Amino acid sequence: MNLFYKIKRVFANQLIQKRIPVNLSHPIISFCFDDIPNSAITNGSRILNKYGYAGTYYVCMNLSDNNDSNKPYFDHSLLKQLVANGEEIACHTADHIPLYNTGRQRLLRNLKKNQQQINELIPGYKFKNFSYPRGEQTFRSKYILKKIYQSARGVKAGMHIKDMDIYNLHANELRDYLPLKEVLSMIDKAIEHNAWLIFYTHDVEKNPTDFGCSPEYFEAVISYCAEKKLEVHTIDKAISKILMNANQN
Repeated sequence: MNLFYKIKRVFANQLIQKRIPVNLSHPIISFCFDDIPNSAITNGSRILNKYGYAGTYYVCMNLSDNNDSNKPYFDHSLLKQLVANGEEIACHTADHIPLYNTGRQRLLRNLKKNQQQINELIPGYKFKNFSYPRGEQTFRSKYILKKIYQSARGVKAGMHIKDMDIYNLHANELRDYLPLKEVLSMIDKAIEHNAWLIFYTHDVEKNPTDFGCSPEYFEAVISYCAEKKLEVHTIDKAISKILMNANQN
């Protein structure tokens, strides 16, 4: 990212915020998938469900026919399967557009298109949460997204302990080349601080892309959460719990 875009992101995050207190009596872990290659569902969802967990899948509906990477994206029947399993589908724009140079009208059209396309497949389904393609945030995009979605997730590492900007949720990558012990250490820290910790990845397959991880790596993280008897929730359910706690205090 060049300096200009870094400045745009800082500007957006300083001026457009909605801070929510995080006052949990126990930690919450969430697992997300961006773009949703098929393996995020066939392997990622399968592993989560094996331990009784559910994830959040940020979808660009127009990527379903894009196989340029030789890693096939989701087919529509798999999205229906996610909803049937009680998992969450969320918005990632329709075309994975670059928000740093996207105007207001183009962004609004693209978000509307993504919602319309999911409704053609799953009537009545409403995207409640969003993740920024490539983590790109601008003043314009945050202002627009704040009026449409209850949250927006970025790609900055970290966890939510005392409070959070609900339109710049922090998330931590899961990639095979990242030492597993460091990931498990983050989970231990979340336990220590009763934090909300979000992980994200892309494909989950034997030979993952640079943006994904293997099923063995992914299951090692999930099984550790199960071993520690942690609550693992979708983004939507985690936010509901955090807001409920905030309203009670």
